[in-house]
Amino acid sequence: MLEKPLRLVWEKYGRHTFLACLMFLAVAFLNGFSVLSIVPLLSPASATAQSSGLLGKILTRLFGLVGIETPTVSAVLTFLAVLFLVRAFLVVGQMVITKYVQVGIETDRKEELYRAILRSDITHLYQLNLGRVTNTLITESRYVGALIDCIVRFLTSILNLAVYVSVALLISWQLTLTMTVFAACYYSIAYRAFKYAKRLGVRVAHRNSEIQDAAHVTLDGFRLVRSFAVEGILSSRFSNTLASYRESQIRLTMTESLLRAVLEPLVLACVAAMYLLHRLDMGIMLAFLVALYRSYQSFQIIQNSHYKIARLSASLDICNDTLKDLVSNTAPAGGTETFTDLKTGISCSDVVFSYGDANRDAFELGPLSIEIPRGRTVGFVGPSGSGKSTCADLVAGFLRPLSGRLNVDGQDIASYTTDSYRKALGYVPQNIFLLNDTVANNIRFFDDAIDQDTITRACRLAHAHDFIEALPQGYDTMLGQRGSRLSGGQQQRIALARALARQPQILILDEATSALDTESEKHVQQAVDGLSGDLTIIIIAHRLSTVRNADHIYLFDEGRIVEQGTFSDLLARNGRFARLYETGTGPCGGTVHCEAYP
Repeated sequence: MLEKPLRLVWEKYGRHTFLACLMFLAVAFLNGFSVLSIVPLLSPASATAQSSGLLGKILTRLFGLVGIETPTVSAVLTFLAVLFLVRAFLVVGQMVITKYVQVGIETDRKEELYRAILRSDITHLYQLNLGRVTNTLITESRYVGALIDCIVRFLTSILNLAVYVSVALLISWQLTLTMTVFAACYYSIAYRAFKYAKRLGVRVAHRNSEIQDAAHVTLDGFRLVRSFAVEGILSSRFSNTLASYRESQIRLTMTESLLRAVLEPLVLACVAAMYLLHRLDMGIMLAFLVALYRSYQSFQIIQNSHYKIARLSASLDICNDTLKDLVSNTAPAGGTETFTDLKTGISCSDVVFSYGDANRDAFELGPLSIEIPRGRTVGFVGPSGSGKSTCADLVAGFLRPLSGRLNVDGQDIASYTTDSYRKALGYVPQNIFLLNDTVANNIRFFDDAIDQDTITRACRLAHAHDFIEALPQGYDTMLGQRGSRLSGGQQQRIALARALARQPQILILDEATSALDTESEKHVQQAVDGLSGDLTIIIIAHRLSTVRNADHIYLFDEGRIVEQGTFSDLLARNGRFARLYETGTGPCGGTVHCEAYP
């Protein structure tokens, strides 16, 4: 239970941990010395009388080390004042170092998870439960920091307990032995509760993931939730999840409280019994009781910390498992050559790709052979799920072919560095993603090198400038969550401007005009046509009107290219493309999408 977090702490913060350990030792020693000082403080005569005994010799030696030959009350009080001052500085130091390590472990784990998400293969991200990944990144990693804090308390308390037990042994080994046996028996029984706490901790972590997932579905898909009137179902499921979470938390609290409540009266009963059996000097008895009370406090902290460690260790396992999964599915590294300019074009030769196991029922794309010459506009059309977007993702370098060759300027796309190639891309996805930020920052999208003049030019090209200027603060207008202040068509024009602001050489429009009205689409189409010749453009579309002016069109169906040619050639061929155009269905520019494709 402690091995993994201790190894994690030592590997990353070994020097800090070593320094903290030295401080823990010093504080523990001073704590023990302060307890022993009670004997000469309350019963100096008794300490002198027992100078021939082990306790008296140790006290004489310890006080002699600090220059106190005769342990008078004033001398002992002065020494204790200095001792507590030194101890206070050491305690502050160890707390600061401990917090540094704790927060460091938490933030390190968050950063590792975040970087792993950024590097993860896109096909793997498609398959992940994003609610659980979000919960791991935000909540479980925070619990890992709390776990480190519990472990520090656990180990520190063990050290203090060892010191206080040693002090108690020096005062009365018979009494100490009795209490040690009692503590061992009690802890062996309580250990079962720790195992139970770990199981409850796993359950709480799972419920947290489900809560995050429910929030993700409800907030991101609120239109769909409302349109299908499933609020009652989601509310019921959420209530059940919360009920399970509440029950687990109550059980954790009840078990922890029960252990704490039972321990205290048992200790008091044991102390009362020992006092009745043994008659000791007041100073010695008080010192023993202080040592016993401090031992009890340390023991209680050990118990509580152990209980929390058992509960929180599930969070470390979840973080480790999620991180391992993400790292094992890292996107393939790019090559070493820097991509500068597209000179000849892009070509696919017998390219095959699959999202799943080839032995199972999974979508498979290809084999495909496609030519996209530099400066040309190419259209990908076909039914939903036919492979258009997947083919574009391959061209963008988001995916890698399982077989075949995908060349850019005659070289394998994998030979270029990922950053240099993607900086040459302008990508407008089908599902528009907007930040809860200003219009300008949405177009800039974290790239501070893009100035306002570039943003304005891009918006003019995307026919977005006029409606942006009409907004209350123009380019400084906040768009709201998911661009709630804009219509669907306006959102897509912002996304198009975002791509154009990067002055790309290759522009990929994945259903970029699907939400636009006829007039807006006409303006955007004019902008796209104006870019033809300067940019290499790939248009993915349902409506054939979007690709009417494309230099070449590929018609996809079930992962294959079934027809290709110019718009007029495909109509003259009187094949599938022509039938779609004639019936006005699907991608032909009619109102029915390609799900009706025969």
